[in-house]
Amino acid sequence: MIKAILTNKQLESLRHLSIFKYLTISQFINLGVQKHRSHTQTMLSELVKFNFVDAITFGSIPKQGRLEYVYCLKKKGAAILENSFGINKENILYPKSNSYFKAEYFHRIATLNAHISFYLWANKNDKEIIFFNRDFDMLGNTRKTKGKPLQSMNRIYLDDSAYIIPDFACMFRSNSKKVLFLGEITCGHDTKLIIEKLKNHLYVLQNGLAKSKYEHDKGHYITWVFERKGAMNSVMKRMREESIFSGTERFFRNCSGG
Repeated sequence: MIKAILTNKQLESLRHLSIFKYLTISQFINLGVQKHRSHTQTMLSELVKFNFVDAITFGSIPKQGRLEYVYCLKKKGAAILENSFGINKENILYPKSNSYFKAEYFHRIATLNAHISFYLWANKNDKEIIFFNRDFDMLGNTRKTKGKPLQSMNRIYLDDSAYIIPDFACMFRSNSKKVLFLGEITCGHDTKLIIEKLKNHLYVLQNGLAKSKYEHDKGHYITWVFERKGAMNSVMKRMREESIFSGTERFFRNCSGG
């Protein structure tokens, strides 16, 4: 009965939500689900009406206008994918509670955009994505009395107490080779903060902490996504001036296309 109600585009939308957990209308269009915003909105409105999908609203911001709705699967939508289409529930991402905070809106949208770009690149180039974990993907339990407390899947300990949480961690397979990336999304222009984060990432790389966490026998790549090219240039200039980064310049890759 459910299959008869839903169109192929709606089923495709549910599947994309199971992969990315949260998506805006613009992101559905970037994924190729629909070409037109109005058609996408109508399609998603029906899924919300069926109680398969939730639409999270964030109001407006002065001078920027209304923020896009963010859509996510609900339990009923996840059950369709699991029961009717044989998708393992472990591979279906949907929020058990709404913890998508407005203060993180732009950063999370940027992280999702990076995930989508990687997903499209991998599909186009026949790469197998083993995992792509975001900083807001969690492990554990919200109740401290039940097992391990809730924490980001990306947490990497530097010592017994200090740790970093990369904005994304991903691994893909190219032919028989596994490749590991840790990445950060920078929406501002705080060079000092970025440099301190980079020092922690360098420590993780030099001490094989990511290799240990992800049971990966090779080193990993550090990927930094900048909102502004000027911020990227400032950070690269500062890295050349800091002795701790001496010898790493030959590994720099500017992928801005500019």
